[in-house]
Amino acid sequence: MKVLGFLIVALALVAGLVGSGSAYLVRVERGPDVLLGLTSNENVLVPVPAAPAPANERGDTSTQVLLERGERIDAGHVEALARANVRHVRVEEFALARWEGKWLFALGVLGLGLGAFIVRYAARAALADAPDAETRTPSAILAEIRAGVERVRTRLQRPGAVDQDGLLSDLGIVVEDQLPAFPAGRDRMVARFGLGGYAALMDRFAAAERQLHRAWSATADGYLEEAAECVERGASLLVESQEELERLEGVR
Repeated sequence: MKVLGFLIVALALVAGLVGSGSAYLVRVERGPDVLLGLTSNENVLVPVPAAPAPANERGDTSTQVLLERGERIDAGHVEALARANVRHVRVEEFALARWEGKWLFALGVLGLGLGAFIVRYAARAALADAPDAETRTPSAILAEIRAGVERVRTRLQRPGAVDQDGLLSDLGIVVEDQLPAFPAGRDRMVARFGLGGYAALMDRFAAAERQLHRAWSATADGYLEEAAECVERGASLLVESQEELERLEGVR
């Protein structure tokens, strides 16, 4: 079913692109009632045969500008375009009534929605049928990570010199054991929140992850002040991640 969804999405994209390509095209055969007063968005060139050449030579073909870009179309232009068998003119003005490909574009939009729904439904079905080693919810995993970061913050806020080895150990648990568990649930979160929701959530989480990795590296190198700053930024970003997760769970 997922393959069907992706196929529908691909066909919908093609339909949308083809339909959108005619948004500013006007057929010349529609006549002066439609074309007069519009502004050309292209130079319309037509071939003009040169003077007859001798039999053993090949005649050249030059071009003539019937309509320049930015020029207003008048009755003379319409007549000249029709005589030259020009089929379409691209104009600057948009009008839904003139847009011949609007239904194809609308079909593409509907197809994208349908295809995305099928892909998401198939992902949910596959997730429900597949064994999942990680039974915790994303919210529970994130809460565990935040608890680990709070232990690190508590250690940093204790009076006196910071225990560098203890700090490194606590950060190691967060960085090596707890953080990887959250993105490991990607399929579950994509199925629940969609790709857009997952991307918005991971944008905040990935930023927090980078700060906590920097905190671990700074601690290992003995730069405890920098580590503390990174931990604080990481903790703040985790709060934002939690807020985004709650928003997604509230609107799903």
